[in-house]
Amino acid sequence: MANIERFPAYEFHADGFVISKVKKNAKVLKPQKMGGYFGLSILRNDGLLERGYLHRFICEAHHGACPEEMECRHMDSDKLNNAASNLKWGTRSENAADKERHGTAPIGESNPMSKLTEISVVMMRKIRSETGNSYAKIGKQFGVSTMTAFRAVTKQSWENVK
Repeated sequence: MANIERFPAYEFHADGFVISKVKKNAKVLKPQKMGGYFGLSILRNDGLLERGYLHRFICEAHHGACPEEMECRHMDSDKLNNAASNLKWGTRSENAADKERHGTAPIGESNPMSKLTEISVVMMRKIRSETGNSYAKIGKQFGVSTMTAFRAVTKQSWENVK
């Protein structure tokens, strides 16, 4: 168990949960889902409510305040594993490298903004090699821009697709 100075009525446990002692009976807080993570609203010592991610509160309590230009990393890639032993402060690039290493980076089809699939990229490359069609024509056929088609076919993007 650890504390954060601005939240004197709360205990932040190494196993990734928070106990509130705001009222007479202490209770474990039930976090809410916030964009794929767990979040909490907790009362500061100045009487204001602070809303934040559970993993950041646990990391701060057990590893100190977040250094400038750093963010909280989940070392096992599980966004819901908020144990202090699984959390660490790091740079944005370290966090991105973690996601790539764990296979959780939003690349390819796992990117919610992607208009292409691996199958469509394979088909685009095949069409280009067999017909020599322009990137503009291929892009139009697959509903993407000329540049997106060019990057997919020339492996500047979707380089993981064979």
